[in-house]
Amino acid sequence: LKKVGLDAQRKVNQIDAEGKLVPKPEKGTALPLPADLPAGERKPKYHGVYYKGSKRKFEARFRDGAGNNKTIAYFTNQEEAAHAYNATIKKHGLEASRHTNEVDAAGQLVPKRKNNQRYPVPKSKYYGVHHDGRKFQARFTDAYGKQKTIGRFFIEDDAAHAYNAAI
Repeated sequence: LKKVGLDAQRKVNQIDAEGKLVPKPEKGTALPLPADLPAGERKPKYHGVYYKGSKRKFEARFRDGAGNNKTIAYFTNQEEAAHAYNATIKKHGLEASRHTNEVDAAGQLVPKRKNNQRYPVPKSKYYGVHHDGRKFQARFTDAYGKQKTIGRFFIEDDAAHAYNAAI
């Protein structure tokens, strides 16, 4: 196979420490992967870091100057991936056009802010009134469990009065 150039395209039989051939896995069985992380730890906390479930590792990825996604490498923890992302952004001179992960005075990475922390949506102080980002909505749940919208209002008090009148 090496002479023909097919050695890289073919699977090779594995040999154990004693020199014996290891039988191939039965059809439909996958090779065991390391234990998966709990759901809360899979969510990336840093820019340029993504969890790759098939490899059970964190992928450091960036968008180059031409707009193409480029994978930097795979890491076992998010912090290593975030440092690699920062270094790659600096190496390619993309600091002005890409997010980088902040580092505090002690040299520790600062997790990225959630979208709602940057532009917080105001919460209403009245029952049945919700803010949809632009206007206040008066709504309630009917007897069948469906959300019914009464109306959208610029003023929170008007939405609360409409809710009280509908209920």
